[in-house]
Amino acid sequence: MIDNNTDKLKSIIHYICNKYNDSNSVGAIKMNKILWFFDKFWYQQHLESATSLSHYQREKFGPMIPNFYDIIDELEKDNIIKKSVIGPHSFKRQKYHCETKPNSIGKYLTEPQIAMLDEVADSIIHHFSDYDISEASHQNCWHSRKNGEEISIETVLWDDMVMPSPEMQQWAMDNADSIQSDLR
Repeated sequence: MIDNNTDKLKSIIHYICNKYNDSNSVGAIKMNKILWFFDKFWYQQHLESATSLSHYQREKFGPMIPNFYDIIDELEKDNIIKKSVIGPHSFKRQKYHCETKPNSIGKYLTEPQIAMLDEVADSIIHHFSDYDISEASHQNCWHSRKNGEEISIETVLWDDMVMPSPEMQQWAMDNADSIQSDLR
C-alpha cells in the first residue's frame, strides 16, 4: 500500500494516539506534522527515513503521508483507535483516541528513533495549535509542489537552505578574487 510500510505507520500512529490519549490533542493535522517533522529531523541527521516513507504528499495544510485516511480507517476498523469529529460546522476536525495499548513500536523503531519521536510529538502537542504547526510545515519543499504532488523525503535537506539575496550574490561576485586570495 504505502512503500510496503503500512504496518510500521499504523504502529507509529497507534503509539502517538496512546501517548496523548487523554489530551484530545491528536487529530489529522498534528498527526501528520508529528510524522513529517520526525521524519525530517531524522533524515537530516541520518540520511534515512525513520518511517521508511520515500515521499509525502503536498496538501493544503502541509505535508501528509500518502493514504493517511485509509490507514486511519484501518486502525478504526481493527478497533485500535476511535475517530471523533469535533468543532463547529465550518471547521470540523477529526480527533483520534486509542482503544488499545500499543505493543509493537520497538519492532519498527530503534530507541533513538523513539526518543526523537517523543521529543517531536511533545513539542508539537504542547506548543503548537493546528494552524501554527501547519504553517510551520510550509517550507521550501512544500512550496515547490502543487497540492497532491509528491514531496520526496530527500528534499528536507533543502528546507533549511537559504538562497542569498541578489545583493549578496552580487557582493560575492564583486569580491570573489579578494576572497579567494584571502583563503590562500
